[in-house]
Amino acid sequence: MGRQDLKAFLTEFAASHAGVRSRPLFGRPALFAGPRAFASVAGGSLRFRLPADLARAAWTRAGRPAVLAGRTDGEWVVFTPPPGAPLGPFVPLLEMAAARAAQDLKN
Repeated sequence: MGRQDLKAFLTEFAASHAGVRSRPLFGRPALFAGPRAFASVAGGSLRFRLPADLARAAWTRAGRPAVLAGRTDGEWVVFTPPPGAPLGPFVPLLEMAAARAAQDLKN
């Protein structure tokens, strides 16, 4: 089971951002812009889908690349904040991820 604080964080983000929906992705809490997932909770980690250049920058700072099917995914970044850590600093990344997903819908 995942951390409740991370699930609540995604739910609150969806409630306060137009065009963002919260629903399960492979049984895990996730955020969507249209049909595109851009964030999820897996265990004790947050996962964001960012533009590749921002993802690489995030890997060098605090995150790590997501590994999917045995390969590194160039757009998904994994963050594991300590329990009780403030989650507000992740809002700008979520907003960038949501904007990217919305842009994908236009292309």
